[in-house]
Amino acid sequence: MQDSELKSLIDKLIPPSDYQHRNGFSNEALLNSLTIKEKVIVEDVLIDRLIQDKGLDDLIIESLAILKSQKAVPVLRERIVNASDEFKIIISTAIFEITKEKDVYEIAKEAFKRIEANKDGYHNIRIVQMFYYLGRLMSPEINEIISGFTDHPDYIVSYNAKRYSHRPNHQ
Repeated sequence: MQDSELKSLIDKLIPPSDYQHRNGFSNEALLNSLTIKEKVIVEDVLIDRLIQDKGLDDLIIESLAILKSQKAVPVLRERIVNASDEFKIIISTAIFEITKEKDVYEIAKEAFKRIEANKDGYHNIRIVQMFYYLGRLMSPEINEIISGFTDHPDYIVSYNAKRYSHRPNHQ
């Protein structure tokens, strides 16, 4: 793969991080359509970006999870240490999806408790965003936390708690 082809592919996989380019965007089908050789190349580029970039990009993290990148796990574990609580949950979910290791449950649970305790103007938005990731951890304990929001007075919070809860009566 030539450099220009690789750059074009990466640009398709990881568009600019703004509403215009990422709203409703998913790169899963494109990632799954890559050849094994292309996946290895993309994996290396994404890991390098994860190492080099000062900030974190949820799409890069999620892409590495889709690729089941075992090579990314040490970098993800390193980045989780100083990450914001939201990114601690996103990274925990990625590590779990790659390794199925349950040690990340506690990290995600504690990060969510801190998010939930911060009652600023964006409180409910952050909670709803994190349900998506927490629900993917498939932990009964974390599921109980999500289920605890099914009767929340804010309709959007309640609706999404029901949506991401794995309880049969909340599907």
